[in-house]
Amino acid sequence: MKKLLQAKALILALGLFQLPAIAQTQMQADRTNGQFATEEMQRAFQETNPPAGPVRAIAEYERSAAVLVRYPFGIPMELIKELAKNDKVITIVASESQKNTVITQYTQSGVNLSNCDFIIAKTDSYWTRDYTGWFAMYDTNKVGLVDFIYNRPRPNDDEFPKYEAQYLGIEMFGMKLKQTGGNYMTDGYGSAVQSHIAYTENSSLSQAQVNQKMKDYLGITHHDVVQDPNGEYINHVDCWGKYLAPNKILIRKVPDNHPQHQALEDMAAYFAAQTCAWGTKYEVYRALATDEQPYTNSLILNNRVFVPVNGPASVDNDALNVYKTAMPGYEIIGIKGASGTPWLGTDALHCRTHEVADKGYLYIKHYPILGEQAGPDYKIEADVVSCANATISPVQCYYRINGSGSFKAADMTMESTGHYTYSFTGLNKNDKVEYYISAADNSGRKETYPFIGEPDPFKFTCMNETNTCTVTGAAKALRAWFNAGRSELAVSVSLNIAGTYRIKLYNTAGEEVAAMTKELVAGTSVFSMDVYSQAPGTYVLVVEGNGIRETMKILK
Repeated sequence: MKKLLQAKALILALGLFQLPAIAQTQMQADRTNGQFATEEMQRAFQETNPPAGPVRAIAEYERSAAVLVRYPFGIPMELIKELAKNDKVITIVASESQKNTVITQYTQSGVNLSNCDFIIAKTDSYWTRDYTGWFAMYDTNKVGLVDFIYNRPRPNDDEFPKYEAQYLGIEMFGMKLKQTGGNYMTDGYGSAVQSHIAYTENSSLSQAQVNQKMKDYLGITHHDVVQDPNGEYINHVDCWGKYLAPNKILIRKVPDNHPQHQALEDMAAYFAAQTCAWGTKYEVYRALATDEQPYTNSLILNNRVFVPVNGPASVDNDALNVYKTAMPGYEIIGIKGASGTPWLGTDALHCRTHEVADKGYLYIKHYPILGEQAGPDYKIEADVVSCANATISPVQCYYRINGSGSFKAADMTMESTGHYTYSFTGLNKNDKVEYYISAADNSGRKETYPFIGEPDPFKFTCMNETNTCTVTGAAKALRAWFNAGRSELAVSVSLNIAGTYRIKLYNTAGEEVAAMTKELVAGTSVFSMDVYSQAPGTYVLVVEGNGIRETMKILK
């Protein structure tokens, strides 16, 4: 009882306990009760071998096949009705009897039952975000589920991922780390952000050991563990931050006199200074919470974003407009909480739902051309993978010049299995190019990259300057960056002679540790090089051929 009172006092002190409902009070207290999983749960956890490589954690803004919720609900029926309009809703129920009860409720509420399915399994709470598994691609074209020790003493919740994997018909991998899904976000390129409890709740392991497990099971090669700017309460990332795209991140904002103001401003500045997987600085967006509104605790489900709103209306609208600005083309939907289980600043819509990846995912990987680029030609590359083992066709680049007319489709060339290229030619100086990539397969799947496609395409400006650098490390002609996960080296090179070039990577001992041959255009080419197995350190990148040699030092 003492611990319970202390937990309530802490919530009050932080201004987070605003609700009179007794049931909500108890649920929130239950959520914070017990810092760690029990020792019995930890000992019983069965760790498996990691997935076969390469492994890649799937981001929330990638394709989802469904969304997972639990009965009794922590979300309003209006949200379920909205989710089921376009997407599949999987409801966790404890029994056939509960299933029938839910079907009756859904029918009475006008929920689209054709988009509803059920998993029968006992659970302890409605926080599906926290205890369900994390999705990853592995072994080139498979989608699997990574389980962990749930960091709360709720054994039924902790057991649920095995039922999820059985239902989906996918492999489950056991990663012996204490974790919670509210404290995890990934960019899909090998980077993950977590608060400090990722280390402190795994104190029997070194930070290096925690990082290694995240790499082995999820392909996380940049594990960004930060001090929680919201202070010591729930310590979940989704209470203050959210990846909106590989190059966009949303950070909570509070009034200047708020005790967490400086810590949140520092966090926003931290990400603004970081280079994202595309080689540019992050675009940082801010949603102002005047009274602990949980705006970052949203759900991205394919082309729709569900944002929890509490009022006042003017503050809610400002937050929704931030999403609309950051995510053009998406449908941004504000959702009020249910009366018995309203949204809290630290427990809202994202906490009580979880997207389900498509096990037949049609995946497009691409490093875009962005900003001002030297020409006259511009070459892009993309890898396309069918996890359904389906035949891929077509793969196209859609583009528009200077914002005029509709986007035109151009077939990309398959240079090797799953690897496609396209060159923009005949462009004039100062032409502004917008483009996105589209792929389809014979399973009926179709994807675009970026995910939203035409409403928010990649953009670059043609400079038509073929300026081959002659000074080692000069960045105008040769630019390279490790993606957010440090698993690939992305290279942008501008040359004045088209042809075959050799790209080599040397360590400080002068040993060649990686090499590849590429056909490059007279102008700008962007491609990637696998450096997953290379140790951290200083390297020299060399691009040579046709009488040209360009070099630069890079730090991994």
